[in-house]
Order: sequence, then C-alpha cells, then structure tokens
Amino acid sequence: MSNEAKKRLDPNTLLYGIGASIVLVGAMFKFVGWPYANELFIVGLSIEAGIFFISAFEFKKEEKEYKWEEVFPQLDQPGQGSDGTHSMEVLEDAIKSFGSRIESMEKDLDKFRGSLGSSGSNFDQLGGLVKKQSDLIEDLNRKLEVLNDRFQKLS
Repeated sequence: MSNEAKKRLDPNTLLYGIGASIVLVGAMFKFVGWPYANELFIVGLSIEAGIFFISAFEFKKEEKEYKWEEVFPQLDQPGQGSDGTHSMEVLEDAIKSFGSRIESMEKDLDKFRGSLGSSGSNFDQLGGLVKKQSDLIEDLNRKLEVLNDRFQKLS
C-alpha cells in the first residue's frame, strides 16, 4: 500500500467512527441518567444506519492477481515437495509416522486402562474393609448398650 493511500481519509470510515462515538456517548448519558441520552442515541444510530445503507451499494475493487509461481517455483512442479523429494513419498512417511504415534498412544491407553482396572479392584477391597469396619462398630454399639443397661440395673 502506498503512502498516499494510507494518508487518504475515507468518508465512510469517518462517518462510522462519528456515529459509533455518538452512540457510545449516548449510552454513557443513559447509564448516568443525564439529559439528551435518547437524542444522542437517535442521532448516532441514524448515522450508523445511513452508513450501512450507503455501504450496501459500494463496488468492490478488483483485486490484483499475484503470480505466486514466480516467487515459489516449486508450485509449478506438482510432483515435487519443497526439498526436492516426491510429495507422495513425503506423504507416505508422514502417514507412517502418524500411524506409529497412534499405536504408541494405544499402548499407553491400554496401560492406563490396566491401572484403572487394578484401581477398581483396590476400591472394591477398600469398600469391603469399610463394610466390615461398619459391621464391627454396629456390633460394638450393641454390646455397649447391653453393658449400659446392666450398669443401670446395678445402680
């Protein structure tokens, strides 16, 4: 983009900015409760609506078509990759590498499943021990109640 194009003021962009600024100031007036908030909203939104209407009729500039083959000559050679090897060979190597990584991940996943399985059996054992402890505590409470009743009869 040339310096002249950068310095040129676009009227649509200017009006977008002015309309948006007026709408924001109107919102601030509305939040604070100051007068003329509704009027600022009406003016700002009217400007925005007008700009959107005008921009609907803008013509699109014809974009320049670049010749990338001149910059990247390998684009003209469909059978070769960037390093001179055939692209099919590179693709096959990538597929093999991907496949070996998938297999490695499957082995790791199997190990993880195995550890989860042993953890599950450990949790089952722990649950059984907790149930036994609970039963023992209930038995101890019954015996304490019996002992308490006998002690009450003695007193």
